[in-house]
Amino acid sequence: MPDKVTLYGFAPSTFVRTARLVCEEKEAEYELKPLEFKQASHAELHPFMRMPIMEFGEIRLYETLAITMFLDEELKGESLQPTSLPDRAKMFQWISAANHYYYHDLVSGVLADDNLIVSRPDGLETHLQAIEYALTEGDFFVAAKLTLADLFLAP
Repeated sequence: MPDKVTLYGFAPSTFVRTARLVCEEKEAEYELKPLEFKQASHAELHPFMRMPIMEFGEIRLYETLAITMFLDEELKGESLQPTSLPDRAKMFQWISAANHYYYHDLVSGVLADDNLIVSRPDGLETHLQAIEYALTEGDFFVAAKLTLADLFLAP
């Protein structure tokens, strides 16, 4: 097994932070390497020039969901994925919501330079109410324990 995980991206990136959180939860050694953003060297790592990108030995992956699932299953430590099908489905439901609604509306739609709020997207109350409702019975989104869903929504 390789000694450590290499992640390419910028520390403030929401998706890079999610991948880093998985490494932290798994107590895995990792290195965060910066990118030459939107340059040819970036395109060599990721065809859509996004982040993060992960290397682990001979394996290179892009897309946060693929990276986090790989790291969770490859690295030692407690699984960050529920064992029951209904709970796994709920975990993927929250990850999908984070990727398709929350990120767009609450991160790229609200924040700008210096993290100043520049707009209030339609549906903000609905987004926040869904999170509040999901957390009424505990500290986690699924299965009363930390899962990948929590690590996608935490940043």
